[in-house]
Amino acid sequence: MSPVFIVIALALALRFTGAMAVEALDSWVQAARWATGITFIIMGTAHFTPVGRDVQRLVPPMIPRPALVVILLGIWQIAGGIGLITEVARRVAAMALVLLLLLKLPANVRVARKSLRLRGKLATAPAWRIPAQFLWISMVLWSGS
Repeated sequence: MSPVFIVIALALALRFTGAMAVEALDSWVQAARWATGITFIIMGTAHFTPVGRDVQRLVPPMIPRPALVVILLGIWQIAGGIGLITEVARRVAAMALVLLLLLKLPANVRVARKSLRLRGKLATAPAWRIPAQFLWISMVLWSGS
């Protein structure tokens, strides 16, 4: 399932929880912050599993040391996810994640154009991969507000 769908489902579930009296989740933006932060933490953590080795194949060939790049991106995503749910770091984390998403855009264009596979399946449907990147950017900017 696409991480975009996961973050939307998680935001809906968290907002419902907020409506049931969990004060920290009593607004849409709070639910979105937590959902986006948790999703980035999960996606970043995946960089340290066998999935991370598959992700290395998605790194454009002109970028040296794809294993190191994947590890650094995983750390960046985890730190950004934690930052989104931390009031002190929220804005900086949002800007860092937007920068990350923009830096990953050329790789996502490459993945979409070449229909590259991740764990035997298309990484994400090519027609969906680029619009999803902009949905992520919008979600991060909203969460960081």
